Amino acid sequence: MASPASAMPDARNLEVYSDANRLGIYKNIFATTEVRDFGVMGLNDKISSIATNGVSWCFFDHVGFGGDSFRMGAYQYKSNLTADGWNDRISSAQVC
Repeated sequence: MASPASAMPDARNLEVYSDANRLGIYKNIFATTEVRDFGVMGLNDKISSIATNGVSWCFFDHVGFGGDSFRMGAYQYKSNLTADGWNDRISSAQVC
């Protein structure tokens, strides 16, 4: 039987989707504090919806945390990044 702590998902996990409304290619990123290049996952400039869990994340339009950025607080969900001007624009992210 797993202990309660090991049964809990990592509180820093980040969910990204290639399409709006949690559709398309899905990646659950956990146990990390940064994603330097979403291109490694095939998602550079291809993210359309995001869910954050446990901590705030900052998203950047260039690889390596450069360029314009925006912040999402813990336990937030953006179903369509088009309205915010960030659809298919994110290249990197880090806990902030």
